[in-house]
Amino acid sequence: MTDPQYPVAPPAAPTRQRTSRGRTAAVVVSALVGGLLFHGGIGAVGVGLFAAGQSAVAASLTEARDEKIAAVAAEEAAAAAIEEQAADERLAAAAALADEKTWRESILLALEKAVHEDAQALVAEGYLEGPILESVCFPDGDTSTVAITELSDGELECMAVTQTTIDEYVGYTYTATISWADGTYSFEIL
Repeated sequence: MTDPQYPVAPPAAPTRQRTSRGRTAAVVVSALVGGLLFHGGIGAVGVGLFAAGQSAVAASLTEARDEKIAAVAAEEAAAAAIEEQAADERLAAAAALADEKTWRESILLALEKAVHEDAQALVAEGYLEGPILESVCFPDGDTSTVAITELSDGELECMAVTQTTIDEYVGYTYTATISWADGTYSFEIL
């Protein structure tokens, strides 16, 4: 079996043998490739889960924001309704005050007219000297301007005026009692 050319026997044809090192390398390469694929898959799943988590968080934040906006809008609507009700009550109170003022002014005018007519009748009968120019009534003789709606029931001082000066009336004094609630009054000359 020796060849004249080769005094020694030719080496045997190379054979492939797997060694444990080769097997380990193949397993490691397979593991790396599988791991990369696996991690890529997990990464994709992780990215998908992360994106889904972000969507859920975003949806939750949007829902919370919408609830807060709705709550603020409801509070503003309630405040507006309260303000509107208060405005309506103020208007009703103003109307009632205007009605009360009108009511009281009509009673006071009727009293002043009655005093004026009484004083004119007493002038006609010769008990008083005239002429009677007008009649005015004030609370307790106070000639300042007091709001008629602030007057309580009670006594008023009236004057059958025969002359006026810059700051006073001159004439015959009457005392009057008035009840605003039922619109009644009485008077007498002093």
